[in-house]
Amino acid sequence: MIAKACLRLAARVLETYLRATSKTLRLRIFLEDGAVLIPAGRSLNAIVPESSPTLLPFWNAHSLLLISSYLSSPQMVQVASRLEAVADDSPGGLLSEILFSRIGITTRRLRFRSIEDRLEDLQLLLKAKPSLLMAADSHGPYRSISPGMARLARNYMGSVKPISLTCDRSIPIFRRIRMAVPRRNATICLAIGRPLDERRSVGDTRVALDACLVKLESQSRILLQQGPTG
Repeated sequence: MIAKACLRLAARVLETYLRATSKTLRLRIFLEDGAVLIPAGRSLNAIVPESSPTLLPFWNAHSLLLISSYLSSPQMVQVASRLEAVADDSPGGLLSEILFSRIGITTRRLRFRSIEDRLEDLQLLLKAKPSLLMAADSHGPYRSISPGMARLARNYMGSVKPISLTCDRSIPIFRRIRMAVPRRNATICLAIGRPLDERRSVGDTRVALDACLVKLESQSRILLQQGPTG
């Protein structure tokens, strides 16, 4: 009970900060086109089509930047209305679940405490097969794609669109995984990758998803350094 109360308090504090900061943010959204990122334009409807379940994996470290982007952009709210956010049962996952719920994003639990619970949650997820926002390194090890994540991605193959977020002015929260919150008047760069559309083995899917997330983060940092005209 004490732990849950602490998580709810932490979520309330973070939500208050992120809502206040989001009013001052500048969000730049880019789509991967070949080997480069190009401005996304005004409409993002095609990112999560209503007719095709879509998986948007991202590094766990980018969770709070993602929430900030959502709070700062009507475009992002429109896209997220067709998504569910997956949260595991670790303290960080429970905190994310509370935050997503408080800002109006539907959440779906993926338990890791036992193999039986995890398989049950995965079966329910794959049966429903909703469009999902999900940390690709959920439950750790962080910045590493697990075989379970790769298997899930294979079920969405053709509609797996990795995303990455970077920020030019931020405050570190969990240094070990490089998670941060944006400062006031910061710029966030959201990069959306091309769909992973080739059917691969679990091992090859892990490598491909990892490479795409690493590349997107590197490219978006370069764009962020170039400024508005970059």
